[in-house]
Amino acid sequence: MFDHMSRYLELENLHYLRDRDREVVYKSRRFLPRHDRRFLFEVDIAQSDRPDLIAARTLQSSDLFWRLCDANRIMHPFDLTDRSGARIGVPMPGA
Repeated sequence: MFDHMSRYLELENLHYLRDRDREVVYKSRRFLPRHDRRFLFEVDIAQSDRPDLIAARTLQSSDLFWRLCDANRIMHPFDLTDRSGARIGVPMPGA
């Protein structure tokens, strides 16, 4: 159902019985993780930056943009890059 690098992969599957014979399977709600916010390094946001481009440069995969969001306690990916000149932290591997 989800790519092996998805932030939703490890979430529990929940079940909802709709009508009598139709079961709907869905993922439980995901919250931003709480952690100590230790960064490997920080990067400055340029005006043309996008979350996927920063992830490709710093984490070697554009699919890992969500790790940047989690590390900086940001829910929506484009909130990560909406302020040109701001700095964001790049998480340590496995954090």
